[in-house]
Amino acid sequence: MFLTLIVQSTNLSDYINPTLLYHLCYSTSFTSLPFTMLSLFVYGTLGPNRPNAHIMENIGGTWAEAHVFGNLKQQGWGAELGFPGIVLDQSENQVSGFVFFSDNLEQHWQQLDEFEGAGYQRVPVKAHLNTGEIIDSFVYALNH
Repeated sequence: MFLTLIVQSTNLSDYINPTLLYHLCYSTSFTSLPFTMLSLFVYGTLGPNRPNAHIMENIGGTWAEAHVFGNLKQQGWGAELGFPGIVLDQSENQVSGFVFFSDNLEQHWQQLDEFEGAGYQRVPVKAHLNTGEIIDSFVYALNH
């Protein structure tokens, strides 16, 4: 499904909440993606040397330091452990973390989705590697 908006000489954010517009533009059904992303941006308990790092270690892969744009909120089950959830936005606020690369991720998405639970949603994100490269990845963001 494609969403096409035609706007003439007006600012779309005057009519649609900018956060909603962002998610309309960047959220998609995973079954409709024409490619498979083999990376996950991790900013919380799944990261290296963090409480649930063993889950990613069992999948097998490599890490790269990175950031995405958004804000951390004291919400989600991770907040109780000192790891707040992320809300993606177009602010200049950088949320630091790691991109996990693995050819095995496709076989583990369901397990990771279940681990994160209903409070989080796996969504596409542009991850900015510390090398300067920008890649397509996924992240578990707070499910609003």
